[in-house]
Amino acid sequence: MGIDVGVVRIDYLARPREPVYHFLYDLAERRCGDSWGGGWNGNTFVEMTKRRMLSMARAYAKRKSLTSMELEEVVSWVKALAWDGDTIMLHLNW
Repeated sequence: MGIDVGVVRIDYLARPREPVYHFLYDLAERRCGDSWGGGWNGNTFVEMTKRRMLSMARAYAKRKSLTSMELEEVVSWVKALAWDGDTIMLHLNW
């Protein structure tokens, strides 16, 4: 048995506006499925695939009755993230 060590560096993005802002709160609470993460004291790490995050964005838009323009804003924000292939890890802090 061994131990692997990785260095985490966080590059904070500009604070998103609505509707992305509340989508991220929802994402922190609902991380599930093919995602990995954990949260404590106003901090959440979540790692997931682009496909899963886009699916969660669409589900969020449906639950919150977002307009098609609002959904497109969330989807565009998700697609513009610095994906590492098809995966990303986000640190959400409030």
